[in-house]
Amino acid sequence: MEDNAKESILVQEALFLHDLDVPVFLSDFENKRGIRGTSVYDPVKNREPLVDICGQYPDANLEIAPDKELGTVALGVGVGNWAGGGEESFAELCDIYGTPDTLTYMLPNGETYYLFKVGLNQVIPKVGQGAMFLTGGDSFRAFPSTVEWTP
Repeated sequence: MEDNAKESILVQEALFLHDLDVPVFLSDFENKRGIRGTSVYDPVKNREPLVDICGQYPDANLEIAPDKELGTVALGVGVGNWAGGGEESFAELCDIYGTPDTLTYMLPNGETYYLFKVGLNQVIPKVGQGAMFLTGGDSFRAFPSTVEWTP
């Protein structure tokens, strides 16, 4: 019963992100390698394979693959050597550019990420201490995590 509950949460989170056009892939829980050819460079594009992989691998890590070319970047706050300044950096960006629609992820280690939709030609602004942008080549585990959508 517990495996079915875990599987259904994994599917729900995966489809939630997929339906928001956030690139995702699944990796093996033990060795962290992509499952069935999926990776940060080859996220799952269709719902059916996503549901199928989640069903076959209920212990898989659900990973977000931010990619500027795919229209998604992530701002990590509370990261690095100056973690305490991350939220301040985010607030400063909002003061300058306005508060965007965000998808907020609180990871088990306490790091928070805000995902944004961006255009291909949009310049990624610089951030202050305690924050960093992920725009491709990096991914982060998004399950289990706390998810909050703020339109």
